[in-house]
Amino acid sequence: MQRCSASATFNAVHRCAVLVPSRGRHGGSSKDWLRRQAADPAVIEARKRGLRSRAALKLEEMDRELRLFQPHMTVVDLGASPGSWCQMAVTRIGLGGRVVAADLLPIEPLDCVTVLKMDLTAADAIERIRAALGPGSAADVVLNDMAPNTSGISSLDHWKSIALCEVGLDVALAVLLPGGSLISKVHL
Repeated sequence: MQRCSASATFNAVHRCAVLVPSRGRHGGSSKDWLRRQAADPAVIEARKRGLRSRAALKLEEMDRELRLFQPHMTVVDLGASPGSWCQMAVTRIGLGGRVVAADLLPIEPLDCVTVLKMDLTAADAIERIRAALGPGSAADVVLNDMAPNTSGISSLDHWKSIALCEVGLDVALAVLLPGGSLISKVHL
């Protein structure tokens, strides 16, 4: 499991952490990737626990280290498909909490999760998220797992990822309570 590689504060009242995946050796065929996936202990554990992807286990580890979640919190998950971070957030905040999930890609329904199929770079994205939160409501935690469509040109893909992190930061600054937390994944 990879650890959160950086922690910083922003706007003096929020917590922020950035997950930076390692740059392992990639390449080879799709069959090789499928073989590695099938043997990956995290994938096996996620399946055993009924999680939609191994990413939920990474969020669980971050929560253990950073203590992101408490019962009855409100969480916004950006780039939420397939919903594994939502699953983990729901287990951590319990039935008294709320999760709002947003993504361009479809997300199969989850109990206790409001799903928004939307473009988070659209001009009305923040207003739609605020509407889903409800009048006067704000988030305790914003999770940003947005990932760009990759081109294969690493420098271009990196900057596209950084741009999506900035979108996540804009959303977080608009919807987080003072003292709230932002977790954002960066693709290198």
